[in-house]
Amino acid sequence: MDRHYRDQYDPSTLVVTAAGAVDHDKLLEQVLTALNLSPEERWHTDRAAAPVRREQRTDVTTIPRRTSETARVAVTERPSEQINLMIGTPGLRSGDPRRFAFGIMNAVLGGGMSSRLFQEIREKRGLAYTAYSFGASYSDAGLFGMYAGTAPEKAAEVVELSRIELQKIADSGITEEEHERALGQIAGSTALALEDSDTRMGRLARSELGSGELFDLDTSLERFRAVTAEDIRSIAAELAAAPTTVVAVGDTSRSTLSATE
Repeated sequence: MDRHYRDQYDPSTLVVTAAGAVDHDKLLEQVLTALNLSPEERWHTDRAAAPVRREQRTDVTTIPRRTSETARVAVTERPSEQINLMIGTPGLRSGDPRRFAFGIMNAVLGGGMSSRLFQEIREKRGLAYTAYSFGASYSDAGLFGMYAGTAPEKAAEVVELSRIELQKIADSGITEEEHERALGQIAGSTALALEDSDTRMGRLARSELGSGELFDLDTSLERFRAVTAEDIRSIAAELAAAPTTVVAVGDTSRSTLSATE
């Protein structure tokens, strides 16, 4: 642990962000004092390191190479009434320009109660209380996933339905109505989030550490509005074609999942 800390945590990786009624010079003085440094002093470490932008990092391999295109199933057995499912695959890096298309696609697929996953799996079939999709982006890798909690006996069906809904967008895209609804959802949630200073501070940190660029609200919404129907279909097609891992946690002895599901 000590070696990992010394290898990974040095001046090049330190980012301090603040939001609210902030005086920049005073904040800088406070940070340097807290670190026991003056502006002329170096960090107390045996490693010299210049600041590094995260977007300079190259992609990392996040999924093992397999001889088959079938999904891998990872099972954790636990006594519970339902089984928790996550279908995951590598996603987009934080600096990927297609992240705006992904945001709209994800909102339509599994971003709320009007999303396709929620409507198909819960509202129409009553197979799960919760069903959604999500993405996580980092400087050198990303994740895309679809989640649902269901009865063990329905696990395989829910996994298949989730894949089908993603494949539908990959094949036919989304409707104009879905597109407009997703834009409204993204604009509203983003604007509300920026009313909170803590959220603004976190947004600054993620931008600096991930992509190295920060868009204000208007610019971000312009990027989302510039996304085309083909952009959305294309990113869905890429994710649908990628090898996946299905993670199942619960009473898997009663489920119909298999190692090659």
